[in-house]
Amino acid sequence: MRWAREAAAAGVLLALCAVACAQPPKALEPRPVREMGRLKMQSGPGESWSSDGFTVRLAARGGDIERGGTAQVLHGGKEVWSRSCEPSTIVRLMDLNGDGWPEVVLREFTGGTHCCNRHVILQMDRGKGSVRVLLEWDGEAVTLDNAEFAFLDGGDWARIVTHDGRFAGFGGLPFARSPFPRKVFAWRDGVYVAATREHPGWLRRFRDGVLPAIEGLAAQVRSRAGAALQAGDPVAGEQLEQEAEASRLSLRGAVLEAWIYCALLGEGDSMLERPDPEVKAALEWVRQRREQILSLIASAPF
Repeated sequence: MRWAREAAAAGVLLALCAVACAQPPKALEPRPVREMGRLKMQSGPGESWSSDGFTVRLAARGGDIERGGTAQVLHGGKEVWSRSCEPSTIVRLMDLNGDGWPEVVLREFTGGTHCCNRHVILQMDRGKGSVRVLLEWDGEAVTLDNAEFAFLDGGDWARIVTHDGRFAGFGGLPFARSPFPRKVFAWRDGVYVAATREHPGWLRRFRDGVLPAIEGLAAQVRSRAGAALQAGDPVAGEQLEQEAEASRLSLRGAVLEAWIYCALLGEGDSMLERPDPEVKAALEWVRQRREQILSLIASAPF
């Protein structure tokens, strides 16, 4: 949802994890990842970054960005990895393990409405002069451009906290009213994997962070629906009713997001129950789609 994405962009992870990762007698402070360079697909000769025998290059085909292009990693002038890319491609050089040497984080937007963001994270091995793929992820409507990368719990590799887009448009919800629950990638056995369920403390905080929005949206629905009934002007009344319905859809999306966190935690949804009739209706709407939601959760690693 729009409010959820804005909260993510504001950098809630670092504030959240300072609490979630606190251990007596002293909390481990989350440390943001250092970005060491950025390349963008553009017309002309292209852009590159070089260090210690490696070169990362992003260049348009024939110098024309409209034709797409190629992302390359070279070592000693020899290509060790490459991939054809769409025009809207960005490469970031980010030190994901704190060793002073960057990993390659590539995001490719393949075109389309609310979709089509593909990602690759590569490790450049200076000892072997080779490249290893750490993550390949089709984020669909979600991009790692706005993800938060941070070192937590004293780990050697940064965690990546982003959103999951599989519920966009679920149950007929408009894209802007759909939930985009938080998703965590963590380092496991030499690669990045989806590991959201491994962070129950974070999941509870993500869920609890949605609750004020649920209550606020329910109040917004009541206010607008009440104003629509009292409006003397039919046109104004219709406009207010449309606004109330838009808020109902947002309320459904917020309740759905909180319900997803409950499901990922393996907990029931009783803590989402409220006496407010609008919240009751939204929760009932979600419960009626329980099996569809669980099936979507199980469809790909969370």
